[in-house]
Amino acid sequence: MESELAGARPELSLAFANVARRKSPKSTDEPTWQFSVRYSPCGSYLAISRMSYIALWDLQSDTVRYITEHSRYVRDAVFSGDGEEILTASDDCTCKIININGYFERKSDATHKPKLHVLKAHQATVYAAVYSPDGKLIATASEDTTILLWSRKTLSVLRTLKGHSKGVKTCNFSSSGSLLVTGGMDNTLRVWRVSDGTCLSAGFHQYRVYCAVFSPLESNGWSIASTSKDSTVCVWRMQNLDSKKGDLGDENVLRKSSVHVHEHAVMCCSWSPDGKIIASSSIDGSIALWRVDDGRLLQRFSAFKGSITDDVSPAVSSVEFSKDGRKLAAVSFDGYVGIWSISRAEDLKKIIIRDLGFSLKMLEDSIISAML
Repeated sequence: MESELAGARPELSLAFANVARRKSPKSTDEPTWQFSVRYSPCGSYLAISRMSYIALWDLQSDTVRYITEHSRYVRDAVFSGDGEEILTASDDCTCKIININGYFERKSDATHKPKLHVLKAHQATVYAAVYSPDGKLIATASEDTTILLWSRKTLSVLRTLKGHSKGVKTCNFSSSGSLLVTGGMDNTLRVWRVSDGTCLSAGFHQYRVYCAVFSPLESNGWSIASTSKDSTVCVWRMQNLDSKKGDLGDENVLRKSSVHVHEHAVMCCSWSPDGKIIASSSIDGSIALWRVDDGRLLQRFSAFKGSITDDVSPAVSSVEFSKDGRKLAAVSFDGYVGIWSISRAEDLKKIIIRDLGFSLKMLEDSIISAML
């Protein structure tokens, strides 16, 4: 599908850090690992989960610090609402809360390690972890088929959500914090009421679900975007849900509309802050931006093509809008991280993407060996 943007496609030069060289999976391969990129609330930092560590990139000073608190792959790393903590999810069956307040001002030796708390209750890989909007709860999703709700204050498990028949790949709160959406390898996404753990509704993809995220807006009902191995991005409308109480109406809640903008599995999606645009990333190497109200494709481009020695566009694992909606960050399966600026017309008929020109130094093999 071709972009509706008039003129030539943007030229995207290398603006990434490769934190470990690894052969990129072919676009038709099923990915066996997945990494995330997340903006801090202030937009000054990026947290990139990569192998057994997190790269914390200060965008203003163009410096990077590496947090090595897990023994196996880190699947997810998200900031707390105040930006002072990073919450991780890992193959070592744990999640960790890492205090990064003043982290760039500290020395990097062993005597200045950040303060952390360990959340250990899952029996298998933890794929995702997220804070509730008010910061009082944490949700974690695991290969063990469960979702756990934790108290941030006591670090204890408050509730176990069961309903998925296979591993759970994603979990995210609604903007009010009253609902939680999850998606898993059983091809389903489920909507849960946080207050009592009731599963309110379920939706189905043809294959496993990699990402499911609520719209930042809750007016005129609720919307969820989900991505899947079936190469689609779906938007689910929830018209009959009481947003304050989390109660269902009598009619079927989830109504699905799908868009096919990628050739292969879609790994991640992100809503723009105004809820009008969704960005999605795929193992076919592309990033797409499209309009939510009618599914119109605004732009689609090969994110990292030409950034490595060959001419293959590496699979894109994760994508996220900045909090002001003016930037887009993405990470490839090879560990390259890119940032683009976004300009758009008021009627959302055009999207212009520009490489911001940030650059990071490539790590030396000796540094990587010392970290692992």
